[in-house]
Amino acid sequence: MITSEDIKKYSEWIKNGAEIEDPKMELKQEWWNLNSDLPTNEFLKDVTAMANTPGSTGHIIIGIDKHGELHNANIPIDPSKIRGIICKHIQDPMNIEVYPIQVDDKMISVIEVPQSLNKPHVIKEYRRPKQTINMFIPVRKGTSINAANKYDLELMYLERNNKIIVDYGIDIIVANMTNVNASSGSNINYDYEIGIPATVVNKGIYVNCIKSGKFIIEEPAGLEIKYEYEIRLIMIDDLKYYFANSNFPKINSNDVIRGFFVFGLNKQEWSTFEYRHDKKLKGYIELVDIKENKFVSNTFSFR
Repeated sequence: MITSEDIKKYSEWIKNGAEIEDPKMELKQEWWNLNSDLPTNEFLKDVTAMANTPGSTGHIIIGIDKHGELHNANIPIDPSKIRGIICKHIQDPMNIEVYPIQVDDKMISVIEVPQSLNKPHVIKEYRRPKQTINMFIPVRKGTSINAANKYDLELMYLERNNKIIVDYGIDIIVANMTNVNASSGSNINYDYEIGIPATVVNKGIYVNCIKSGKFIIEEPAGLEIKYEYEIRLIMIDDLKYYFANSNFPKINSNDVIRGFFVFGLNKQEWSTFEYRHDKKLKGYIELVDIKENKFVSNTFSFR
């Protein structure tokens, strides 16, 4: 459930220049006019798209404008009548909860759309000023709403069949017996660098970022010793993403990046690495995403 503190936080973020890009979150300044046909259809589109979008519970917060300012947005009609509108116009209607939140001297409204395993939800007749679309299936793509395509429908049925779809998740793949390239450091903070080619797959439904990472070497079985080297940059084609500058590489949903992962070492770490480089050890890459989730690659031998 959204709280007054959450709303204050979103307001401050927007005032400081941030954008809310979560497809399961929408901010509106005011309610739709539910006594008028076309605005009611826009309400149906927004709520249905939220329910059809894969992921956890979605929220439409009413009473925040694009500048982060708060406005009074009282619930205009009885919530049971709002649910009645949905039941009348939506095939396989979704559940929603509508509730007010007092934030200082403003009354904000929240429409909570729980994760649905009964999707796709279909608007029987979606009416626009010069067009009526029968059996319209809207879905959110980032902050925009579009008609669902084949891929969107497949995701909906995967969720409907109770298969696991994660909001944020990445796979890291490194070839076994990969070449680990070593060189003198190009940054004053590191004396040496080691580079590892790797592939990263975003298997989550949201855009994700690689925020930090490590290359971890394990001693032979039986020894509880690990050596960790912090990631410095990722090179993808001609682009360089420097983590010290918070220049994090983004990965779109269902997309892949292939790059050269560069890790920094000081002189002592380099001595340790150089000594163990010929010991037929194994290692793995650990990456941290924008939500502080940790993911590890397959364990690989290197040379």
